[in-house]
Amino acid sequence: MNQWLASLSRSTLALLVIGGAILLIVLLDPPRTVCDTQAELFKSEQVGFLFLDPAQKGIKTTKFKELYEFCLQAPGPGGCAELFGRVGRLVRALGAVSDQCLSEVAELPEVKTALWGTLDLMVRLAWIENRRQNFVATNGWYDMADLSRFCEVKQMTIAAVGLEAWKDFRAQLFEKLDGAKDMGWEKFWSNSIVSTNCNRVM
Repeated sequence: MNQWLASLSRSTLALLVIGGAILLIVLLDPPRTVCDTQAELFKSEQVGFLFLDPAQKGIKTTKFKELYEFCLQAPGPGGCAELFGRVGRLVRALGAVSDQCLSEVAELPEVKTALWGTLDLMVRLAWIENRRQNFVATNGWYDMADLSRFCEVKQMTIAAVGLEAWKDFRAQLFEKLDGAKDMGWEKFWSNSIVSTNCNRVM
């Protein structure tokens, strides 16, 4: 190795050193893509709601988690209105992301948790209420604004991750919601908000 280096001219050796330095810089700090930039902008807009603010060391949980837990503990218009409203703003923020970058931004763990977590929560809360009312209605305590929010989140999630992921999610709900498997898929479908016709409520 030493003999090979000694045989190189100074100019060749200098080029090798410069090339190695450039390679190291690229590996340590790869060039940013358009999607990297959009993801960073999105994250900065969602600090506090989806992401912790590094400047606020005392805060250990995000606003999303706080509102999610509050809705879970006090299910109803009063307990869930703020969560649903803030998630609506999240959906609009995702709508501002370009189509080519949407799936990448939606893959951020915090975004995935918010989208799928909200869908799961909304379906479960309606299902519990519907069972309590012996399936007299399929919307539980949700009004048209709540159903519209459900559809917004659903459609954005499908746009970001694909229709098959939504179908898999529905199948998982059928498996885990109390009493769903006992009644069969058709009754589950007709008695849950997963069957909501979003063209009518949006």
